[in-house]
Amino acid sequence: SLALDDQPVKQYLLRAGESRSWNAFEGFTLTVGNAGGVMLFLDGRALPAIGRPGQVVRNLRLPDAPPAPSAHE
Repeated sequence: SLALDDQPVKQYLLRAGESRSWNAFEGFTLTVGNAGGVMLFLDGRALPAIGRPGQVVRNLRLPDAPPAPSAHE
């Protein structure tokens, strides 16, 4: 499942070899049913593995820290 910014959670099923892209202003909250079976990228950069094959990871927040305030705020 995936939540973008403060939007409601949506469910997605990705098959082997399939990829999807999403955009958010503040970040993403994920639940992954097979943590060892996914590769995650954030802003074009590969992220470290989030778990083992078959492991469920809940409420993973990306990015893991709130964004820094911009110079214009």
